[in-house]
Amino acid sequence: MKIFYDYQILFSQERGGISRYFYELYKNITKEIPNVKIKVVAYFSKNMYFKNVVRIRKPQKIGMWFINELVCFEHLFFHKYDIIHPTDYCPTYLLRFSFLLKKAKLIITVHDMTHEILIKDEVSFINKKKKLIHMADGIIVVSENTKNDLIRIYPEVLEKKIKVIYHGNSLEKVNMATPFEIPQSYILYVGHRLGYKNFNCLVDAIVNIQENVSVICVGGGNFTQDEYDLFARKGIHKRMIQKSLSDNELLYAYNNAKCLVFPSLYEGFGMPILEAFGAGCPVILSNKSCFPEIAGKAALYFEGNNSLELANKIELLLSDEMLREELIQLGKQRVQKFSWKKAAIQTQCFYNEVLSEGNKNDY
Repeated sequence: MKIFYDYQILFSQERGGISRYFYELYKNITKEIPNVKIKVVAYFSKNMYFKNVVRIRKPQKIGMWFINELVCFEHLFFHKYDIIHPTDYCPTYLLRFSFLLKKAKLIITVHDMTHEILIKDEVSFINKKKKLIHMADGIIVVSENTKNDLIRIYPEVLEKKIKVIYHGNSLEKVNMATPFEIPQSYILYVGHRLGYKNFNCLVDAIVNIQENVSVICVGGGNFTQDEYDLFARKGIHKRMIQKSLSDNELLYAYNNAKCLVFPSLYEGFGMPILEAFGAGCPVILSNKSCFPEIAGKAALYFEGNNSLELANKIELLLSDEMLREELIQLGKQRVQKFSWKKAAIQTQCFYNEVLSEGNKNDY
């Protein structure tokens, strides 16, 4: 079987959840399943996960995406693939030249329905994603919650085309936690900090916590001036730290954190949950979207916009060592249900299933 992954997420992300997802699929499918070849097509790429697969050539001009488009078109025009699995929702080479799909099946992964639910003003992106959803022969979703949202928003999509395949824990095979300078007592926050990520709820919660605990924010870019001003107004500027960490350093951060707080109001899955579970780090989540599905009873939950409740949950974990240890053990049990090897095998089975359906008009 020949599978085609395109340039999109490699062009836009150096590191990140979606590029991590495709790299884990690539790595595990090619390792675990014989007679399968995955071609990753990207002339310009800045992605660090795929650096040993695709040469890093960082784009210097905005229009460089067009060269990637041409390269993808050329590959699909002159070579036969069984499965085309775009890495994002805007493969212009397919949206404009759908005849490229005549000899292949189109699989897409819907990671979440965030734009359709919370960022509705990005109409162009939503429309391209919608078109791709309707073009697809098979749709992978990363949680039952995402599947339900997809069917609710696009009820005309046949449920039999949709397959739920959970993520795994990308830090489970990191063998060495690399130390770096950390505060004596800190809470961990991982990811971007704008909008639906609900970061300001954590900021307000920290104001209400009496104990001198810091917050290490991993990823999401450096703090902006607006964020610095906010921290200063709240009187917590000395407690807020931003870091960009390698996987080894991130593992160390999880190992030594009092807890991970993931206050997001909506996610398709939430990879940091599994990372924290695997590293023995207790987790506090909002009670929204997919979080109860993924974390089960292994986390503490708070009402998403209630910063006082979040502060109470954090203080409870800081003061109750028995509860903290209980959550650590529950997390270690819970994370065993998820693995990238399992996700890769399920994905390859889905590829085979879609191929076996015959003519796409009958699917």
